[in-house]
Amino acid sequence: MIHEVKKEADRTTLVVEDLTKKEEVIFLRPVDVDIDDVVIITCRKQGNVIYGERIEYPGIPLRQPTKGYGKVCIISDLHLDEAPLGEFEKFVKKFSNSDIKYLIVAGDIGDCEKFKKMISDLEDKIIFVIPGNKDCSDYPALPLKIDSDNVVSLSNPSMIEINGIKFLLIHKFTVEMLEKRYLNIGDKTRFIFEKDYLVLEHVPDVVAFGHTHAPNVMNYKSITLVNPGSLLSEFKPVVLDLSTREYSMF
Repeated sequence: MIHEVKKEADRTTLVVEDLTKKEEVIFLRPVDVDIDDVVIITCRKQGNVIYGERIEYPGIPLRQPTKGYGKVCIISDLHLDEAPLGEFEKFVKKFSNSDIKYLIVAGDIGDCEKFKKMISDLEDKIIFVIPGNKDCSDYPALPLKIDSDNVVSLSNPSMIEINGIKFLLIHKFTVEMLEKRYLNIGDKTRFIFEKDYLVLEHVPDVVAFGHTHAPNVMNYKSITLVNPGSLLSEFKPVVLDLSTREYSMF
């Protein structure tokens, strides 16, 4: 684990530790790592000096895509306190008449009371909601208070399973988090827990995220990464068929 990072113009010195001791490892180049990163370092020893050559992270194993059943729709970044509402009203009407049971909202709702009213026709759907940075400046963030029987309000980040598929729900996301197996985004938290809940113990099948307002769907080592955009820019709700892992725009 990286205990300390010392950066100079032509080198980076890492203080690393395990259960037995601490050592300094010198890289004769800039190295982009963070304190508390868990790494494997390929080194060479010259006298009493240890030189680092390569850094590897825990990473994600290569595997076949997991298959489930049913369909899930993913949206994010509604910003209902400032975005035009017409497009979301059309989405709710269309979604209420669809055969899709599950809806995921990956943060930045903007106005929880307005959201609750606008989804009142979706009482036969199950809606999973996490806060974004607009809803709560803390990270990790505690669940929003949305008093509705069909809304499951979760923390940011959260891991859930729907019909055999593991979903990571996180508002602000980078692929680097998967490689490091750690969901830190560099923000300080005011919460202190006995366990570090940002450690990614289980590999997700799908990551539902937002924040950038730029819609995109891609695969990374059999993980489907979904950013459905925003009502403030391009609103592109994504439907995942869990039996095939194929996606379409709703």
